[in-house]
Amino acid sequence: LTLIGNEAHMATILRRFGAPDTNVRKDVQMFLALPCELLACGPLCGPYKRDNVASCDEATCSILQGAAADDAIPEGIWKLAKSIRPDQTDSISLRPFGLKEVLEELGSDVTKMTDYYCLTVVSLPPSEADIKAADPQDREDMQDVQCHIDLNDSARGPILVEDEGSFEKSVQRVGRQTVGIELPLKLLDEQAQLRLRKKLGVENLPVHYKMTSISKGFVVVIPNELVTVLGNDKIIRLEGAKALQAQEREQKAKVLAAPPKRLLRTAKPGDDSALPEGWERCISKSSGKPYYFHAKSQTSTYDIPLPPGWTKEVSNSSGKVYYFHAKSQESSWYRPLE
Repeated sequence: LTLIGNEAHMATILRRFGAPDTNVRKDVQMFLALPCELLACGPLCGPYKRDNVASCDEATCSILQGAAADDAIPEGIWKLAKSIRPDQTDSISLRPFGLKEVLEELGSDVTKMTDYYCLTVVSLPPSEADIKAADPQDREDMQDVQCHIDLNDSARGPILVEDEGSFEKSVQRVGRQTVGIELPLKLLDEQAQLRLRKKLGVENLPVHYKMTSISKGFVVVIPNELVTVLGNDKIIRLEGAKALQAQEREQKAKVLAAPPKRLLRTAKPGDDSALPEGWERCISKSSGKPYYFHAKSQTSTYDIPLPPGWTKEVSNSSGKVYYFHAKSQESSWYRPLE
């Protein structure tokens, strides 16, 4: 699975995953969201070959430069990788390994996707204990090839009986298990993905690609019209922006109808002199208009200030102004002072 989405989509995925573990090796050590326009090797980079441990030129490869920008991979990850493979301490490097294998199948259209990002897995080398415990035919590859910090595609996994022979259901399951995202089957429909590519002007970006004679991949582009919502079950779901706005309006309506959780101190209607703590009403010498000043933060505003966390809203049912505190789920028809 190669997952492509906008900044907000990727932010939800990274927030769900949290800070990377710098003490214990994991199958997915961390995620990176790389800008699609950087997904191209430089002029001195060679083609992908599994047994070529250094096929990219650090000075010209935009993939490596993007992954190394702003210390995207923490120092703790580097230290952990070196502790796992002390025999490689002086030679461990960052490689666009599995990611490069996929990108060579995708072609150049992916770099035209301005404001889109590709979700990338950062993998660490297996330990000596892992190598010894592996099947004999896999040990050489684990020892001599998987010995660096690698950038890979978003998720990989087998096709299982429970997928009922459906490649889309396999992609759905792998996305849920590895990324924690529920990809709707409608989004995974090939024609839906092709229409989206046409809309974005990247018609040559494949939906499916072959990796070996027995494995293939799926490039899922998440449209901007869908928003990522992290549920209480820690699964990310994609919802239409209009549907999400309707849910928010419904939630606010429920809050307005509910009895107050506490006796809230509010200002009397029309009284603009009663203000939250720290604010004072002043008169502008130049215009003669009132404004409000907060001495401690040196902040001034012409709008009557609200306490932290409160916002001014308009009721959909009555059209009246009310005040809402998202964190506490409190609401008030009168301007709050606390």
